[in-house]
Amino acid sequence: MDTVQVVILSKSYKNGGRCIAGKVCEYVGEKTVRLLEWTRPVLIDTDGNAIGPITESEYQYTRGGYLQVLDIAHIPKLEDCTVSGQPDNFVVERRKKWARHSHFRADCVFNIVDNPADIWLDAATQTNKVTRAYVEEGRVTQSLYLIRPESLQVTLSNKYNEWKERYDKKSLASFRYNNVLYEDISITCPAARKMLKDHYPNQGGDDVTFSLPDGDEYALVLSLSPVLEATGMHYKFVATIFDSSGSLQKDFKA
Repeated sequence: MDTVQVVILSKSYKNGGRCIAGKVCEYVGEKTVRLLEWTRPVLIDTDGNAIGPITESEYQYTRGGYLQVLDIAHIPKLEDCTVSGQPDNFVVERRKKWARHSHFRADCVFNIVDNPADIWLDAATQTNKVTRAYVEEGRVTQSLYLIRPESLQVTLSNKYNEWKERYDKKSLASFRYNNVLYEDISITCPAARKMLKDHYPNQGGDDVTFSLPDGDEYALVLSLSPVLEATGMHYKFVATIFDSSGSLQKDFKA
């Protein structure tokens, strides 16, 4: 059995479980790691199809406790796996416990940001998603980025969802990156959602838009989803929000 050593940079909400991702790393000294490519552990069924989120039973550690953002973890790998729009994935070896090796310093996160030219910018649609054609043309070489945004704002809503027959709270991020405005990207970061939970409008009330307390002193993990067959689109998500001190992920971890 192989294991992948990963600095965990995302443990976001996904369909009742978690979408976990990070950067492969290797030690170059007793307390120094070199970060390599992005990776995302996934589960598959017997036909080789991706089957949804990682559950607690998978990311529980050998010695107890559960994986947290910024852990340096050893994850059991069964095989490589490519899902359309997500070339970073590998298949988790089921029923093999994960192990925590160490912890990455929160105040170093801003030193490891990526610098892509754009965040999957598809001129054929809005900036919160890309078309199936964009992916099929081979324009997605990785489905995860850690970036420094500008003019970051959050919009919270609490509107009635007729399909679900209940009020539905949503949190969306908008920001600028390399002079492009990206709008209405769903926030799936558990720490940010916990921090924002008391700021939603009343049911049916007007949306509220505001900047976070530290202005632009944040880093975001952006993730691209597999295609949603109902729309033919791949959607972008803010999977993690880091502040410069690390307090957001520490104080609101989940």
